[in-house]
Amino acid sequence: MFIKGLYALTDVEQNGLEEGFLETHLKELPNGFIVNSNVYITKNHWHTIIFDDVMSHCFVCDVHFTVRAVESHINSVQHKGTLNNCKPLAKYELSITRKTRGLYHCGVCNKIFEPNAETEHFDSKLHEDNYLSASSKVSDYIDRSTENVKVHDDANKESYVGNNDCTDDEDYDNEWVKAVADNPGASYANMLRKTNNTPKFYDINLVDKKVRVTYDCWHMIINPKSNCFYCMACKQYYGITIKYQHCDSEEHLKNLQRCPIVDCYEEYFIRQVGDLYHCGHCNSLQIQSCIEQHLEQKHKRRKLSENANLNANDDIHRGKEVVNDKSPNIDKDPPKSIEKEPVKKVDNAPPIISNNNAYSKGLLPSSGLLHCALCNLVYHPSMIYVHIQTPYHKQLLQISLSVTNQKSPSVNAVNSSMNYKSDNNKVKPNVDVLETKPDFNNKKDNAVNSFKNSINNNIEAKLDVGVLKRKRDFENKEEATIKKEIEPKEKASSAIANEDIENDDMRAENANSPNDTLESIIDLEEFVFIKLDNVYLKITITSYNTLVPLGDGKRHCFVCSSRVEYDEIKKHVESRYHIANNDECKFVNMYEGTPLRQMYLMFHCGVCNVLMLRSNIKDHVTWPKHITNMEASKQSKKSRKNEVRNGTQIFIVKTEKETLYQNAKKESVGKILFYINIVDKCNIKKYKMISINDDILKLPLDNWNGVVKTKEEIKCVLCQNKIENVEDHLKVQEHVIRVENPFLKEHLGDLLREINHANIHCIICNVEVANISHVISKHVAGKRHRKNYQVIKEFSSKANSYSDCDDLMLQL
Repeated sequence: MFIKGLYALTDVEQNGLEEGFLETHLKELPNGFIVNSNVYITKNHWHTIIFDDVMSHCFVCDVHFTVRAVESHINSVQHKGTLNNCKPLAKYELSITRKTRGLYHCGVCNKIFEPNAETEHFDSKLHEDNYLSASSKVSDYIDRSTENVKVHDDANKESYVGNNDCTDDEDYDNEWVKAVADNPGASYANMLRKTNNTPKFYDINLVDKKVRVTYDCWHMIINPKSNCFYCMACKQYYGITIKYQHCDSEEHLKNLQRCPIVDCYEEYFIRQVGDLYHCGHCNSLQIQSCIEQHLEQKHKRRKLSENANLNANDDIHRGKEVVNDKSPNIDKDPPKSIEKEPVKKVDNAPPIISNNNAYSKGLLPSSGLLHCALCNLVYHPSMIYVHIQTPYHKQLLQISLSVTNQKSPSVNAVNSSMNYKSDNNKVKPNVDVLETKPDFNNKKDNAVNSFKNSINNNIEAKLDVGVLKRKRDFENKEEATIKKEIEPKEKASSAIANEDIENDDMRAENANSPNDTLESIIDLEEFVFIKLDNVYLKITITSYNTLVPLGDGKRHCFVCSSRVEYDEIKKHVESRYHIANNDECKFVNMYEGTPLRQMYLMFHCGVCNVLMLRSNIKDHVTWPKHITNMEASKQSKKSRKNEVRNGTQIFIVKTEKETLYQNAKKESVGKILFYINIVDKCNIKKYKMISINDDILKLPLDNWNGVVKTKEEIKCVLCQNKIENVEDHLKVQEHVIRVENPFLKEHLGDLLREINHANIHCIICNVEVANISHVISKHVAGKRHRKNYQVIKEFSSKANSYSDCDDLMLQL
């Protein structure tokens, strides 16, 4: 065993505390360290690496970087030096707690907390469980290291005396050993928390039938992540180590009792959880209006007729019987119309989502969380925009959209359930195609492929005239070989029929592509590759053509300096004028690997598709969203080749040096709407009503609150300080009190308010005046003060409404 020791600091180091550091002895393991032979923490916990959805954060270095750069950052000299200076504090013993920049980091929990939350964190149940788990894992690793240790004995076999009391055939209690073996991710101490009488299944009596459900289904718990579980009854997340304690708690059992069984579904175990239904067979939450559809699709029970005699081979031979329907064997014309479903929305392609994800309604609690069916993860609504920008989500989305467009896809990437074979174009049963538009390639009959749906719901489905044309041509050839003569009338009728078929073919093609607008929508956000200094970047085709969205549906073409209507995007991109400008505007090699274009003093980022001034380029390059987009644009060589093979274009671009313009003034950048926030109509309060000297004045609220705005700064005259946000400052208690300061009685009509003993505030002029009698008299009698008073008085007399004034009117 290693001995813990303390040593006292003699110099004030980085954190400025004269405290003792914990002397640590590490035993390195493949994925972590054993500290002082007492606790085991992972490699990332020791190096204070905290992960989120997009970036990773190093606590001791206070830097953010991508997940791919974690290993290189840990091995860097700078990180090792910073980690060595920020050693664990001895005060917190084996919790491996470090302090820097006034914050604490707990190595056992890998959490950051403030000094005022110190007691709360260390007394929490989560920290206690993590510490116990870290301590118990040490014994697991020690046991594994000693499994293969052999003890040699010099005694021969003849001198060995066996003990009949300990034989291999004797029964012994190995329940806990088996439990640990069945749960390799859990430690021995965690398995001991599970009570001996915890059942694996529950038998529930439903009417005249028994239904067996699992332990997790009965308690409504799921494991969205490896280290936590979500309780649908309690609507909270908990650590995985307290799973059985939570299920045995009184609060949880009371919440289960509040979820009654829905009797109308008889042989199905359905419980009501708030406004949702919980399916006890697949442990998922369902919308009440969709529960019957869910049961029909996922838990359909086959009803056998009395006369049906089925055996084990019926399923194999079903569908291959030869049926004699006593009808002549002739080709029947297929029906010329099919029953269509109403189309509510047209997308680029039907997304393919695994059943395991699409039907994970258990990840949809009623607390307002959102579930990503592609990634099978739950997020808060405020974090969903960050999630959809992650490279992982974009990759899955791109794969799911491109699967149906490939003739013979061989994708093997999205989870384990999304698999395709190159020799079979049918999706496996575990994958659903969500019909968001009519599918033109959906074959309903292997013998006849005669139907194509129209995008317009009012257009009838057209026959596949290509099949009929080929069939008639073949029949005509066969008939010609038999008869060897064709009458003129037959020739004329055949020509007319062929002409009709060609016309039908053209009409069918026009029905499938009704207008150029739809085509431009489909091709609008395709991806292309650009080769920039031997680096391949994947960007959108609109970004390559410098079409910056304005927020109202229109686009600003950077290279052409023109505004493009939404319906004319495709026409503009294919015009000679735009192609020439796009070729002439080369990329600038200012930052290596960053696709920037220059037009006078403005620059365009090809990855983010935004405009900026030269002074803002450095801030943009270090912007976390730009870094994320750059990481997402870099594809592996193998995936790039696959996409190019499937039709993705590659553009080899040229670079040039930046053009400098001396004595050039900065142009004002027009407002580009990044998002539009629609709010309810409301009256904005801009004025304060004051009744004085038989006059009603409408004073600007800035004058009333003493807010003075200049080009350089915003200052509050009443509080005597600079402010950044006016709305936040007006809510400060100190400012609210100063607004209530009394007016000078000697000059009540001039609205002079006291600030302090030395200064006063003139509300009419919104200026600060010295609290000296002759200075006050001079200011009140001045031309500026009188003119401002007269302007406010005339403006107030012409007012037709006071709806834009504050609700409280001041009467002096």
